[in-house]
Amino acid sequence: MPSTRWSGPPSSIWATGPTTDCDLPRGTLRVGLEDPADATRVIGVVTSRSGAVCGSSTNRRTWAPGVHHVLDARTGRPVDGVLATWAAAPNAMLADAATTALFFEGPTRVSRALGVDALVLHEDGSAAWSQDGSREWEVFA
Repeated sequence: MPSTRWSGPPSSIWATGPTTDCDLPRGTLRVGLEDPADATRVIGVVTSRSGAVCGSSTNRRTWAPGVHHVLDARTGRPVDGVLATWAAAPNAMLADAATTALFFEGPTRVSRALGVDALVLHEDGSAAWSQDGSREWEVFA
């Protein structure tokens, strides 16, 4: 069974070890993607055999309705149009940087520029993800 421990802020988990107690190939990790409108459900799953998966959402680090932690430097205002982003990359630093970039650029462009796999959930409920990566995205939204 993989070992899991919290690392950093409450939104970070580090998992290592074999996944011998499930149907997944050894070393595979499936990560549920939290619904930004309802933290008790997932809107999808990403499957990864290596690296890191990070997410960023407008329902975290908020100060008032519509006021969240992702700011557009051109306007000084919180970004709108995107509810949440996720990226899978060789390391957590790159995956985290990609989640922020995804609030400003589409997943295909970010994926190709940074070498990550990416998913964006828009405010209208639509989702877009990179198609040429090594990880498998299952989106239920």
